[in-house]
Amino acid sequence: MASPTIPLSSVTERSIKFTVVLTLQSIKASKKSTRGDQTLQNLLFTDIEGNEMIATIFQEHISSFRNSLHEGHQYEIQNPIVNVIPEKFRYENQMYQMVFEKGLHIIDLGQTETTKNFWVPVNSVDENLQRRDRIDLVAVAIFVRPLRKTRNRATSDENEARDIIIVDHQ
Repeated sequence: MASPTIPLSSVTERSIKFTVVLTLQSIKASKKSTRGDQTLQNLLFTDIEGNEMIATIFQEHISSFRNSLHEGHQYEIQNPIVNVIPEKFRYENQMYQMVFEKGLHIIDLGQTETTKNFWVPVNSVDENLQRRDRIDLVAVAIFVRPLRKTRNRATSDENEARDIIIVDHQ
């Protein structure tokens, strides 16, 4: 008997034996956890109703999914593990995250007709970054500074950053 397909709005940490059909909106680069003891990768999915849910792939499972997940593709995901997101890591009232592990049954349904965009005007960037981890801007870069080294306070990892000054039509 096939698992019932349900919308993300019905998924909780108690959900078992279910299927979701989701579009992969974004794949984040792998990063160290805030404790610095493991590597993780976050993915942002949406369902047909526009509900969003983050999926997290931990350390040893990242390579299992590296070549099989593509932004803009729709996937049928059967019986994913669902956990409550600790409050300090929640985005826009998202209480739950899926955890992807090797052996999770995912069927690629192919490229979607349209992918969701996250267009925001430049003057509302601060407000939108508080609500989600991805935004799209249409702007003109008027100044690009050279790369500089930064250090993550939580993990002490060194990164490169570049400041870019942009303007939009307003």
